[in-house]
Amino acid sequence: MSPRRAQGSAPLLAAALVFTALAVASALDWAPPVNQELRTRIYWEVAPNPSRPEPGGKFTWTLDFENLRNETMEGLRVALWANATEDQVNGAQYTVEYTVSDTPTWDLGGINDNPVTGVKSLQAHTTPQLLVAGKHFELRPTIFNFGKLKSPDGVTVGVIMTDVVKYLPSPWVCGSVAPNATFTVPKLGPGKSFEGSVMMTAPATAPKDFGFYLVVDPDCKYSKQEYPRGAADGVKFLEADMSTAPMPWFWGQQQKGTEDRAFKTAPAKPKAGKAISVKLTFENQGSEAGTLGLVKIWFFPFGDALFAPNYPNMDDRCNYTDPTASATFADVIVEPGKHKKVTIKDVPAPTEPGAYYLLAQADADCKNPYSFATTDQQVVAFVQYSVFTVK
Repeated sequence: MSPRRAQGSAPLLAAALVFTALAVASALDWAPPVNQELRTRIYWEVAPNPSRPEPGGKFTWTLDFENLRNETMEGLRVALWANATEDQVNGAQYTVEYTVSDTPTWDLGGINDNPVTGVKSLQAHTTPQLLVAGKHFELRPTIFNFGKLKSPDGVTVGVIMTDVVKYLPSPWVCGSVAPNATFTVPKLGPGKSFEGSVMMTAPATAPKDFGFYLVVDPDCKYSKQEYPRGAADGVKFLEADMSTAPMPWFWGQQQKGTEDRAFKTAPAKPKAGKAISVKLTFENQGSEAGTLGLVKIWFFPFGDALFAPNYPNMDDRCNYTDPTASATFADVIVEPGKHKKVTIKDVPAPTEPGAYYLLAQADADCKNPYSFATTDQQVVAFVQYSVFTVK
């Protein structure tokens, strides 16, 4: 099992950017303003839409901006080069390649969004969310038509689990890797998507890292002229988490439109040094019911770092140390796919005004049974938190 979750702390903003294509094969380069001063992170679509615009035509590239500050940003200057053939600035850049063509085609490719925040994500949509070695599960992949024509009915998409092959040939070689499962996509108009449903069986042994490749038309039934594979070569990678046996798996419930978890103080903006209540909502993303047990919380100043600090003593997955407060909820049982709220009362608020991280961890002493690929893996690999302000 290898939990992968993006860390972030603030609302997200989607931007659809429209460009005019030149009559040459080009690259779209962008220097993302991710630094200590701007405190912004960017998610981007894997291909423009359409992926093969005609000369002089319009296309859209969608970006999501995440504000990592604890204050509203009034605006952000974004520099883009729609037809660049070389780097435009020093430092990191995001590049999306596209081809200009006066021959319209259909072009299917995989997309994947976080269902709560709406940003681009690698985390596969599965039921259960935490797979169990050797057990059945449902995968729900989404295919999007990046082309300008309607796709044929019944295009095959292969699903290849990464215990079969770690890396695929790039570019894709027809029939080079046999899929573990397939599904078909009905006719899709330009800009339309389809969510498939595939029943699969997880590998008998849980690997530490696991995922899927979606490969559109894996046997190349359609020619390059019919299907140019312009959207990332028709290949999409998704990550998944797996345990060796059924187990509960508690995460703070994610709040809509933000990476913050549903961790709140009462009052929402407490006075420095006063006693407050901390209300925490946890959801069970595992495959078995479990108790929330010992819940620990920590307050840390928001500071200047881009991300929240780690839990103290994070290397010991069942002994995070020096909590601000804790309480035991042994009788609070959460079923798979459900969530419950608990409250820790009479917690002293920080003594200095300002912004603070609120970190929380359920079952902090590991009373539930956990079945990991390796014995040193953490129950939750990323810090779960929200941000609050002390007056």
